[in-house]
Amino acid sequence: MLGIDGYNWGNDTVGDTWRPFDTIFSDMYTTLTGLDATKPVWITEVGSKEAAKEDDWLYPKRSAPVDAGHSKGTWIKQMLLSTGFPRIEAVVWFDKLKERDWRLESSTDSLNAIRSYFAQ
Repeated sequence: MLGIDGYNWGNDTVGDTWRPFDTIFSDMYTTLTGLDATKPVWITEVGSKEAAKEDDWLYPKRSAPVDAGHSKGTWIKQMLLSTGFPRIEAVVWFDKLKERDWRLESSTDSLNAIRSYFAQ
């Protein structure tokens, strides 16, 4: 098994920007799958900032402000529907309130995205 991890830190005051799932993993996936032609790929940690709230753990010293232009729920849906990584066999969501609110239940929007996917 080959493993990679990545996070959408969202917009903040130290230069991070909102990045789609495919953007985060595309280069790493290409590099990793180039190391072995057949081993499965696992995303061993993944998470996204909650765009609907200020959630930098160092606030007010640093800020990861509300970002009305993005949605964690939409980000999760796009992750789950991505077709650009055919060898991914497992995904582990980092479900903690730490530097950001990575939890799936950080908003109704994000929780509903994961629930609706698995309800299909």
